[in-house]
Amino acid sequence: MRRKISAAVAAVCLTVLAAGITSCRSGNKNPQKYDEGSTVMYCDEGFQSFMEEEIGVFEYQYPKAQVLVRYMSETDAINSLINDSCKLIVTSTPLTDQQKRYIKNHNKHVVSQSPIAVDAVALIVNKNNSLERLNTSDLRDILTGKIRNWSQLMRVNDNGLDTTQIKVVFDRMGSATVNFIQQKFLNGGNFMPNAFAQATSMEVFKVVENDPSAIGIISVSWLGEDLDVASSDQVKANMNEDAMKSLENEQEIVTQKDFSDKIKVLAMGGDDAVLAKDFYLPYQEYIYDREKYPLVRIIYLTSAAGQGTVGKTFYDFVTGFVGQKILTRTGVLPYKVAPRVVELQ
Repeated sequence: MRRKISAAVAAVCLTVLAAGITSCRSGNKNPQKYDEGSTVMYCDEGFQSFMEEEIGVFEYQYPKAQVLVRYMSETDAINSLINDSCKLIVTSTPLTDQQKRYIKNHNKHVVSQSPIAVDAVALIVNKNNSLERLNTSDLRDILTGKIRNWSQLMRVNDNGLDTTQIKVVFDRMGSATVNFIQQKFLNGGNFMPNAFAQATSMEVFKVVENDPSAIGIISVSWLGEDLDVASSDQVKANMNEDAMKSLENEQEIVTQKDFSDKIKVLAMGGDDAVLAKDFYLPYQEYIYDREKYPLVRIIYLTSAAGQGTVGKTFYDFVTGFVGQKILTRTGVLPYKVAPRVVELQ
């Protein structure tokens, strides 16, 4: 009887051991790798121009990895991360400690969050508009409806004042740009009645380009001379070994970015700015200063991706030297790497 029991136990043990070995071997065939597979990222649409650059170079460096990105409002991106619909988000509003705790307790993910860029919100008008500069006090009055007509800001010509009503245009509600403006000038409240949301930042640009009565609120990263935002696939296709080595090895970061001539970018000053010398355009030089141009904000990359995943690898890439260097092509500035700013004449 003992021999039969022992034989049965031995048979069971051998079966379990064999199953374990098979399982281990099967797992080793396709182990989870930091540079293989995909991750899902949601990003505020206003930051599309520079995040496509980041994704393209990343996927060139890690050809078996893929970042699946969807552009939406900042509010929707944050809610999606909290609801565990994605692993990465790019926003101008950092997660609160309460939101981080919720993700850790309910989704079982530890949140990593890092500032990656210094961006500016730009005010743009039609190129035929004679207005050149605006202080933040006047901008506040426009947004609240206290200033409604262009005649309250300027004289168009010697024959009289322009009584055309000011039309404010911005990208979608809940976007990073809208949230920034609402918090800074409206205490989180609503815009004046003659304000209109567009679907995208490019639509804001197009409205201003064609409508002399409009003033647009837009990220400076959308205002480069080349208005066509390259997709990550285009960026990846244009990369080569020499370009990659340049990004990896050159320590100096030089920034210089000019604006499209299809619209006019307004110089901005503080509440009390009156003299021309007190107003600044959102060039990288004045964004980096963080004191002169008054509409500067920080951009954050937030990750709930685990160690050894493509999501964590992408997070480390964007926050590392190469990822930071890429940002200088787009009008924004890297947060962590000090650049040498070339002054535009």
